[in-house]
Amino acid sequence: MEENVNLSTVIDAVCQEKNISREVLIDTVEQAVATAAKRVFVDREIEASFDLETGNVNLFQVLYVVD
Repeated sequence: MEENVNLSTVIDAVCQEKNISREVLIDTVEQAVATAAKRVFVDREIEASFDLETGNVNLFQVLYVVD
């Protein structure tokens, strides 16, 4: 098995094989990664975003600035 596979390539293959919308699968991946990150960073608000250009999932911590 090739070790250096882009997540975007895997998503495309799963969408084609399972006849799932790409947007739905990307949303599901984002939610799954965010949920996993929240288990590590329990007291933080975390969001995940899939980057279509790089095929990476980026994690963000949401911070609120109070004056």
